[in-house]
Amino acid sequence: MTAKVRVNILGDFSIQDALNQEVRLPTRKSRALVAYLALHAGKRFTRDHLASLLWSDQSDRLARQSLRQALSAIRAATGATAILCDSGHVAIQKECVCSDVHDFERLTRLKTLDAAEDANALYAGDLLVGHETGQAVFDDWLQVERERLKEIARENLGSILVRRSQDDELNHAVAIANSLIQLDPFDESVHRKLMRLYVRQGRLSAAIRHFNDFTALLRREIGVSPEEKTIALYHELCGERAASPALDTLKDYAFVLEQMVQCVVVTDLASNIVGWNKAAEAELGFSKDFMYGQKPTLTYAPKRDQSLSDNLFKLACARGHWSGRVKLLSKDGKVRFQNRTVAPLYDRTGTLIGGFGTGLPG
Repeated sequence: MTAKVRVNILGDFSIQDALNQEVRLPTRKSRALVAYLALHAGKRFTRDHLASLLWSDQSDRLARQSLRQALSAIRAATGATAILCDSGHVAIQKECVCSDVHDFERLTRLKTLDAAEDANALYAGDLLVGHETGQAVFDDWLQVERERLKEIARENLGSILVRRSQDDELNHAVAIANSLIQLDPFDESVHRKLMRLYVRQGRLSAAIRHFNDFTALLRREIGVSPEEKTIALYHELCGERAASPALDTLKDYAFVLEQMVQCVVVTDLASNIVGWNKAAEAELGFSKDFMYGQKPTLTYAPKRDQSLSDNLFKLACARGHWSGRVKLLSKDGKVRFQNRTVAPLYDRTGTLIGGFGTGLPG
């Protein structure tokens, strides 16, 4: 069998020659052209069509000249026999060139688990990432092809998920569900499947935490709440958690955090301090008994602005944590600086119950 030039266009673009060595094309449009021809291997296109596809912003003469230059670069990369050209038409020979897209689609049609997983390994990302050309006809075609291939990838992953969900060991199924979510972050059926997989793994808190994270994503990105089915599943899981041994309280969490060597402050959702450790006492001079029930802004210099504490906590909830240098006022009136990290505090159900901050002199 004759060795073929391989064109990889799922995710990053690359070409390997018949000796499996990577070769390069000089311009984005030459890469776009070889990808277009490779996806239609064996089909003859008129030169006018290809020129208007990628050089519609040039005169006919310049567009044809740009096409000739791109074809010359492609020949040099793929070999003289890969491209068939005459005065009016251009084609890539099927016998000389293969692509990851063709292999991906062929494997998904086989409908076996091994083939599906091989196809998934080939789907390295969207078609021709970063190779928009600014030419409307080509870019419109590219967008349609991207969505078509992404839909095939989703269906392929869905078939793998169904099969892997029957395994006794579910780590593979969880990974596939997360891959599906990366392809379509708003497919709630997959989010529900992932939550149920977590439960089957004995990770009830992970399932509830995933619901809370997904709910925050929906509200932040598109301003909606989860579907009724997803909310019902959440309540079902919370019922299971309620039937299990009693949850730790916020004060119990504070007790653990107070044992850290850094300065620690723990607050409830109303920003009242419920945790204040020995390091914080030594650094700022205020005792735990005095600080209990106070607001953290008591120590924020120079104006002790409540909005500062509230804003830091909101940022921490939105981002997962906030870190930065803050100016603090100790009991003796001296200004001190701390490198502080603020983070939300969740209980085992994934419910937000407060926040905490750690700090080191800075």
